Amino acid sequence: MFDKLKSKPWWFQIGGSLILFLVVLFVVLQWAKSYTRHGEKIAVPNLIGKSILLVEEEDNPNDFEYVITDSVYMPEKSGGIIMDQDPKPSSFVKNGRKIYVSVTAFDVPKTPYPVKEGYSMRMTKALIENAGFRLGEIEERPTDMVKNGNYVLESKANGKIVKFGQPLPKGTLINLIMAVASLDSLIENPVLTGLSLKEAIQLANSKGIETFIRGELDGDSSDFWVQRQKPDAHFIDQIRIGTRIELTLKPNSEKPTIQDEIHDLVACFLFFVLFFLFFFSRESGRGISEYPCKE
Repeated sequence: MFDKLKSKPWWFQIGGSLILFLVVLFVVLQWAKSYTRHGEKIAVPNLIGKSILLVEEEDNPNDFEYVITDSVYMPEKSGGIIMDQDPKPSSFVKNGRKIYVSVTAFDVPKTPYPVKEGYSMRMTKALIENAGFRLGEIEERPTDMVKNGNYVLESKANGKIVKFGQPLPKGTLINLIMAVASLDSLIENPVLTGLSLKEAIQLANSKGIETFIRGELDGDSSDFWVQRQKPDAHFIDQIRIGTRIELTLKPNSEKPTIQDEIHDLVACFLFFVLFFLFFFSRESGRGISEYPCKE
């Protein structure tokens, strides 16, 4: 048996098998190392500001794969400009890594027109700007049907009438035709006395009336209330369109309390009672003097 093991062909077979095993193992390890790029790190290039179309056409020795994950409409930029990327520039990754990018939109997105006929100018302006449109020319048409403020008669884009809900490209220029009150029209004179300055201005603006403050404010506007207005709404209940209301202010520290108002009412009541008694006593005395006693 030992003679058989010591025979030359046997040892050749063992040695050959071992060598073959080592060669196969070396080849497998080299293939795995080449496949996984084990230990190899590559700096990510800075793509921000470049066109995704040009980037994809450039030489790509590191086998990076570019994936668009989001597009954002930016009217001042052409489509396909890379705005952000992940991984960030100069970070280290393996060869063949996917790079996720967000780009500017190629096509202008459309959004429904949000304004209806009859909307006020303030609401219309806010809706147009929030929807991504641009406000253009405003044509005013006086009418006796409007008592205060103004409202939308028509909306136009590129010379054509635009209806509520109609899809329009963002950035579209919108021209408006507004119905406004005739200068000969009369509107209600709102009672602003007793209100805070902020409340008074909001109420006046809601009726399309301008206000101005007599004198200069010494402090924050929220610290004042309206003591008087001119024209006084208690005596003049209607004013013409375009009339400005003058406001006289007082600090909040000088605003009468409920107790002060009650005291004023009581004082007025007592004054009228005393006046009535005085007048009645005079009339009574005059009546007695007209009928002297007989002797």
